Amino acid sequence: MDEADLYRNKPLGQILKLMELLHEGHIQEALQIQRKQGGLLGEILVTLGYASRDEILLALAAQKGADPGAGESPTEAPDLRGSTPHALLIPLDALRGAPINGI
Repeated sequence: MDEADLYRNKPLGQILKLMELLHEGHIQEALQIQRKQGGLLGEILVTLGYASRDEILLALAAQKGADPGAGESPTEAPDLRGSTPHALLIPLDALRGAPINGI
């Protein structure tokens, strides 16, 4: 099994843990916010400051089958617009000021 297969079609939080970018506590906190307020896990993690936009993009690319060990940077990752839900393509600037507290 190559590295790309390790991440393919796994939940985003699991990929971020496998990549050793986040720990379980960060993911559980973000999932709790997601359950109470909705939203996308990656956007919540970025808003909380637990992950960068580039880390989320790298994990999403790996989820779709890109090999994160192949030297691809998030800006060189495959174009996922055809296979990614439109909501994931909303610029993170649109989240600024979005409420995430009150859990």
